[in-house]
Amino acid sequence: MKRGDVPAAYETAALAFANGSEEARVSDRSPAEVASYRARYHHLIENDPDGSWVAESEGRVIGVALSLRREGLWGLSLLTVDAAHRGRGVGKRLLEHALAYAEGCRARITVSSTHPTAMRRYATAGLRLRPTLKADGAVRRKSLPAPLQGVREGDEGDLDLAAEVDRRVRGAAHGPDLAFMLRTGRLLVCDLPSGRGYAVMQDGLLALLAATEAAVATRLLWACLAEGKEEGMEVRWIGADQAWAIPVVLSAGLDLSPAGPVCVSGETGPLSPYIPSGVFL
Repeated sequence: MKRGDVPAAYETAALAFANGSEEARVSDRSPAEVASYRARYHHLIENDPDGSWVAESEGRVIGVALSLRREGLWGLSLLTVDAAHRGRGVGKRLLEHALAYAEGCRARITVSSTHPTAMRRYATAGLRLRPTLKADGAVRRKSLPAPLQGVREGDEGDLDLAAEVDRRVRGAAHGPDLAFMLRTGRLLVCDLPSGRGYAVMQDGLLALLAATEAAVATRLLWACLAEGKEEGMEVRWIGADQAWAIPVVLSAGLDLSPAGPVCVSGETGPLSPYIPSGVFL
């Protein structure tokens, strides 16, 4: 995939993930929103050119795969195929190219939708599927705890702390991805004698959370709910190992529903306490 492919790749992915009323919402994205999505593609092309692929038919982009490598951990950021070309092996071939970029890595990770084809594809590629839940709804403000001691606003000076936490939790730091997320997001940090952790918020939503102790993760999640959207709050990828998060989201008034699995193989680390980024894992 080349930089010149980004506009077409974005359009293909955006429409592939949209359906019904969502299609209109995708087409109505502001120029700033579109630029933000495209910036992710450029970031991955620049840092992982060998993990970025497009499929074409008659000169038109019909599929996209974006993957990354960080300290021996391979992650699949995006895999999608235009609706009109599904069922023809396009997604399988794209995934094969992306998986070739994982050669030599000790672990692999991605997150999946609930689409049967997506889950089958990852399972047959040797990934273990870990079911997750999604929490969403309006935050019940009266349930929010008093200001949480130990949680503060972070900045680039906290990237080493975040990298240390990442290596303990997922076996690899996010590296340039976390710095990229902070261009448009907020970093919350909790650094206590009992443990450390951080969370990233983007557009009023939790985008990533990692901590060395469940108590620290709980504080960070409460802080994100307090700082986030009052309506339409969402916390995704709550797996069985994230039981600490369930009482928090329920107390905050959010509703739980089934979501797609986190898919892993190899030596990923405990992946807990951890709520992954859908894009940067």
